[in-house]
Amino acid sequence: MKWYEIKFPEDTFGFASPEALITSAKDIYKQADFPVGFGVFQEIDHTYSRNFYFNPVAAELCADLFKSYRGRPRQEPLSSDKPIILVAGDQSLQDYFPA
Repeated sequence: MKWYEIKFPEDTFGFASPEALITSAKDIYKQADFPVGFGVFQEIDHTYSRNFYFNPVAAELCADLFKSYRGRPRQEPLSSDKPIILVAGDQSLQDYFPA
């Protein structure tokens, strides 16, 4: 299974809100009865751009979001010079990406 990525604002319609994406992911997580291993992460960037990464468990359950937001498959983000934090999902993944 693959990871998926959605970049704001590149992959969204005009004036789309990253908060709406996070809320949708949290709702999907809840409706799926809190599956173990579900993780949606955000790369923290202090510019207008925002990157969201969906691990394979979240990607499978959030497939409809990728149609709305033009998400695309990608390799697992192994490292970044920017912090990557969990924004929705299984809290045991909180430290998945070391600071």
